[in-house]
Amino acid sequence: MEAVIKDESKGIVSEVEGLKVDMKVNTFLAEDKNKLYRPYADKIREYAKSPAAKGLKAEAIARLAVDPREMMAMGAEEERKASKESRDSVSAGGTIRVKESSDKLPNAWDMSRDKFQQVIDKIKRNR
Repeated sequence: MEAVIKDESKGIVSEVEGLKVDMKVNTFLAEDKNKLYRPYADKIREYAKSPAAKGLKAEAIARLAVDPREMMAMGAEEERKASKESRDSVSAGGTIRVKESSDKLPNAWDMSRDKFQQVIDKIKRNR
């Protein structure tokens, strides 16, 4: 009896397992950090449905499905874009600032010790 039930439910079980795999892959591809795998979604699903990938995580399946050389080429292209943006955003620089002196501050060397202490106390209170 169990063999008959098992045989009859085989299609339903495989369909449910297929839906679980699709859900696992969709969840993986929905994350922002995995957006570079989205063009390869069909290939990843195909690998995920194979019996060899049954116990693997979605990230491992994606790494198996996508050729590492393609990933390196995409990374190199992104690096070139970032480098170009960086070069384009650099400015030539500004002018040299002129040294400014303050006429408002008294020369401490010309003051008496008491007068100097009064100036320091006044500055401390105004902060």
